[in-house]
Amino acid sequence: MKDKISRIMRSFKLYYPLDLLRKSRFFKYRFQYPYVKFIYKKGKVQYHKNKFDDHSKFSRLVNSLKKGISYRATGQWEGIYNNNQTLAVSLIKKNDYVALKRILSNPLSNDLIYGFDNLSKSLQSIFRLETFFECSLTADHFLALAEYSGVIKYQSPESLVSIFRKSIDLKKLINKTIRQIFKKDIIFPNIYPGERGIITDFGIASLRTPSAIY
Repeated sequence: MKDKISRIMRSFKLYYPLDLLRKSRFFKYRFQYPYVKFIYKKGKVQYHKNKFDDHSKFSRLVNSLKKGISYRATGQWEGIYNNNQTLAVSLIKKNDYVALKRILSNPLSNDLIYGFDNLSKSLQSIFRLETFFECSLTADHFLALAEYSGVIKYQSPESLVSIFRKSIDLKKLINKTIRQIFKKDIIFPNIYPGERGIITDFGIASLRTPSAIY
């Protein structure tokens, strides 16, 4: 019944406006550092032509996926699979490489990875709090990563004495964190057009980036 109601609300584009009302009261508790002010610039990955030039490697990948086609989704994944992933499965079975390359190279044009990542077409609603605050959450995660890895000291709220929030230059913090963890420069791959995130010296960082490093 719950899934049915959800589908009806999505069909009328009411799901995320109602979800905003439901979550707005307590969404702030997702932030670990509500008492600091992050300084950063937002960015968007421009058109990036994904090339699958090596057809033999791509076809090997598709053929290897066929071994798991018999998988049957259960629980919460059943609805996600049935609504978003059956098309890709049918393309794999048909060896339709052209269509597969098209949906894989631009995940924001479809919902193939819905449930795994924010790079999904239906998650781009302006009413979705997770999308609206994605850069703020990314900054919050980077500070947590810097603390965890020992790059900076623990940000104790006991030290707060000013009526103004402490400002943190996120670009400098990310540079220090990356160089201390990896001992060299790396890149944050930006291969998907339209992906939004924080501008850094290593590329645009989405919420996936600090989580992956952790």
